[in-house]
Amino acid sequence: MFSFALLLLPLAYLADSMTIPALPRFYYLRTANSGVPAHDGLYVSSFHTGAGLSDAVVQPVRGDAAKGFLKDTHQQFQIGDELEWAMVMGVDANFSRWDSVHINAGRGTPGFSIDAGKLHWKEDGEFQGWLVCNWWHGIPQLFWIESPDVPYPEGCSRPVLEVEYI
Repeated sequence: MFSFALLLLPLAYLADSMTIPALPRFYYLRTANSGVPAHDGLYVSSFHTGAGLSDAVVQPVRGDAAKGFLKDTHQQFQIGDELEWAMVMGVDANFSRWDSVHINAGRGTPGFSIDAGKLHWKEDGEFQGWLVCNWWHGIPQLFWIESPDVPYPEGCSRPVLEVEYI
């Protein structure tokens, strides 16, 4: 009996020291409360612009949307199996009051959180929300706002990004 207990002791130590990583909780990001009916109920997706590069766009078909999850404070996406994809918040050097959002290969920009069922970025006051504009690609494109009182072009709206868990 004593020898059997000694045999189990290393196994108990190994089991206690091993942690199983938590699987991500997947969701889609959907626009809401934009004030422009055509910009509500759209899903965040990627629009390919180059090798490992894409712009964040919003489109109406949930099945074509990017499946998202948080990894630490990085907004990641499951797009294919080969690369890690993440949201990258553009920072323009021309001091614009709103800037681009990308979904690129790599770890992406840190600072994302989900609060009250909505995706937020940063807690330092620099991030003032999301902007959707009919822009370059013939499909509404996602941007982020740096200043709350900035005028934005016609055809743009200020939605929230709701988290729709799968």
